[in-house]
Amino acid sequence: MFSFPVCRSLKNNNMEVTISVIIPVYNSELFLDRCLSSVLSQTFVDFEVLLINDGSTDSSVTICERYEKEDSRIRFFNRSNHGVSATRQFGIDHCRGKYCIQIDSDDWIDKDCFEKLISKAKSTQADIVYMGLVKEFEDRSEPVRMYRANDIEDYLSAVMCGKCWGAIVNKLVLTDLFRINEIVFPENVCMWEDSIFLIKCLMCAKSIMFCEGIYYHYTQYNSKSLCSTIFSYDVPAHMIAAVSDLDRFVESIGKSNKYRNKLAVLKQFAKQKLLLDPHFRNIIEWFLIFHESNKYFVPFVFCALQRKIFSYY
Repeated sequence: MFSFPVCRSLKNNNMEVTISVIIPVYNSELFLDRCLSSVLSQTFVDFEVLLINDGSTDSSVTICERYEKEDSRIRFFNRSNHGVSATRQFGIDHCRGKYCIQIDSDDWIDKDCFEKLISKAKSTQADIVYMGLVKEFEDRSEPVRMYRANDIEDYLSAVMCGKCWGAIVNKLVLTDLFRINEIVFPENVCMWEDSIFLIKCLMCAKSIMFCEGIYYHYTQYNSKSLCSTIFSYDVPAHMIAAVSDLDRFVESIGKSNKYRNKLAVLKQFAKQKLLLDPHFRNIIEWFLIFHESNKYFVPFVFCALQRKIFSYY
């Protein structure tokens, strides 16, 4: 039995906390104990945990129910399968914290993670604080090379152009940022959903700060994760749907002109995945999708397109 730091009871649903920890759960029985133990062992204790089961078929529900009984900071929601994007959205719709952080159920964090992030957030008044992370394989660990920028536009450009890590899991976000600006995860999308949510936050945030240190461990060997269950030929469709959602958001906040070029690059990258899809053969349709991004057509895409055309003959 693990020994966790003493905390105040949070069963009063109206009680505000400093951090809301959102953990989507899907068939995570092999990893869930490690994840929850790392969260509940934090040196900073003023947080709640939203465990959201997304239709798991293994023993994940039993594990979640056990932890909910053992720690008053945990709120468990058992739902039918809605997909990763809807599950993350459900979490932010129900969180009570001043700040919010997303943690995947097969990942884990170091015990001083929250303490370091909150310290940086309070000392800088940043809307978003991000930390270093390491990819965990079965036989090795690989630290992710972080793009360190404390300028919001610089960091946004890096994310949209693929120069830096675009995931949401290693970031502490001010809850008012996405509530005031009505930022939501794209619907019915299981790829890039976190990156699109992050980009929306960056477009509305006033400041971002990097927290020195590596505190997040990102698992790379879970074949049953929410995203790993997507068939490879569905990936381009999910990416295009995600970017389309971002396109609508940018227009709704009146920043289409400001981000037109960056968004076009992102659109072209999403389109490129279709050229590698053996099920997609309509070349004319490819040119019509995000047609405004065709000016960013790069040589290696031309080669992929050429191979697809010749495959007809």
